Amino acid sequence: MALIETNNLTKQFKVNKNKSFIDYFKFKSQKQIVTSVDSVSFKINSGETVGLIGLNGAGKSTLIKMMTGILSPSSGSVRVFGNDPFEKREINNKKISTVFGQRSNLRRDVSPMESYYIIKDMYDVSDEDFKSRLDYLTDILDVKNFINNPVRTLSLGQRMKAELISAFLYNPQIVFLDEPTIGLDILTKDSILDFLNTIKGKTTIILTTHDFEDIERICDRVIILHHGKVINDSNKEHISQIYNIEKLEVYFEKIDENIKSKLLAKDLDLSFDNNKAIIDISNIKDRSELVKNIYDDLASSIDSIKFANISFKDSLKYFLGEKNDEF
Repeated sequence: MALIETNNLTKQFKVNKNKSFIDYFKFKSQKQIVTSVDSVSFKINSGETVGLIGLNGAGKSTLIKMMTGILSPSSGSVRVFGNDPFEKREINNKKISTVFGQRSNLRRDVSPMESYYIIKDMYDVSDEDFKSRLDYLTDILDVKNFINNPVRTLSLGQRMKAELISAFLYNPQIVFLDEPTIGLDILTKDSILDFLNTIKGKTTIILTTHDFEDIERICDRVIILHHGKVINDSNKEHISQIYNIEKLEVYFEKIDENIKSKLLAKDLDLSFDNNKAIIDISNIKDRSELVKNIYDDLASSIDSIKFANISFKDSLKYFLGEKNDEF
């Protein structure tokens, strides 16, 4: 049985349809229905690491709130551990943990260690398990030199490491991570991503982020939301293969109007980025002939040419860009 299963899950909100500030003070303001999550269906099995991504307003937070039981659906169903998470919130949340990059689960004026003892009692963690997990987590995240300092004195990176320990301390079956590396320096970010790669597979992780490096390094599967709908649900490796997008990158010393006009005259699917021309060659069969043709016309201006697959970041832009207006 799937750990998380949604079936045509939908959440709608009634909002005031105000045209001006004065409308807020009217007793009979007109209402409109806004659909935040629209007929979403998927299953997440134990041990999966899933990236839940989309533009701001795509419905990610609303979906997580329904999976954690904070909100109830307007229609459709969601089951977590086989339960309705809204009706069985207290039971389910004993097995769920959350980490929010911009909010703290730890008490500000006491040390992380003091909060960990509170968590131990809240989740009935035995003395033996508590010591074993705490030793493992503090060692792998390297927090021993500040774990007894008040949370308010910690840097953002130190606090995030302490937050992760609190999230995994009681061995939850599902962990929701919302922008866990936002604002972190590169070394702290690396250590957190390394930790998550170490822990993945033992715990089901659902990651929401706008950082594509996080997705590439942690997630095995990606669910893409757009206007409340799931527009893609596949293994990470398949994202850039779905449209078989490949490109030819032509680097110039300087791109002038003459170069642009010669390239545009070839009727290619291309774009320009500083001194680089990017050509979509997915549907071009004789690529060597194309390269020869470009060299024949522009050899004196060309620095280099290389073939490249579309990056993971660009693949996601493809899904979330104009080609998804039909959704």
